[in-house]
Amino acid sequence: MLGLPVAVPQRVAEPVGSEAEQILAFVRRSGFITNGQCRELLGITSRERVRRLLGRLVEERRLKMVGQRRGARYVLPRDTA
Repeated sequence: MLGLPVAVPQRVAEPVGSEAEQILAFVRRSGFITNGQCRELLGITSRERVRRLLGRLVEERRLKMVGQRRGARYVLPRDTA
């Protein structure tokens, strides 16, 4: 079997969609979520990973960031129309 390519298993990440749905469900129940609450909810230790995930939800207009830095909370956006 020498010379044949070997398949190296790649790390498969959890679907971001399910993480997003967990976050949105939490916000619907609690009114807001913080980075720390999100890390606890998803079992993620990386602040940066959660910041990117929350940022993506803000970009998609599924969440709105209120406050800055350590005081930031993420809420459901309100219809302004």
